[in-house]
Amino acid sequence: MKEETPIDHGEITCFSIYSGPEADFGNGKSCIWVDVLDGGGRDLLHEFAPFFESPDIKKVNFVSFDLLMLSSSAASLK
Repeated sequence: MKEETPIDHGEITCFSIYSGPEADFGNGKSCIWVDVLDGGGRDLLHEFAPFFESPDIKKVNFVSFDLLMLSSSAASLK
C-alpha cells in the first residue's frame, strides 16, 4: 500500500454539469460530461472557471477532495 495520498498529487480527470430538464445540449440531453484527460487539460478547466467561480450558479455533490483538486487546478468553487 502506498504511503502517499492523492492530496496535492491528484488531478481532475472529468466533471459533469446537469442543467435541469429545460436545458437542451442536443439530442434532448440536459447534462454535459467533460473529459479533461482527452485533450485540453488545464486549458479546458480554465474555460469552465467562470462556471465554477460564479456564486450565482448552484452547484452540488462536491466533496472535500474534489474541492481541493479543483482549487489546485484552475478555479475555486463559489
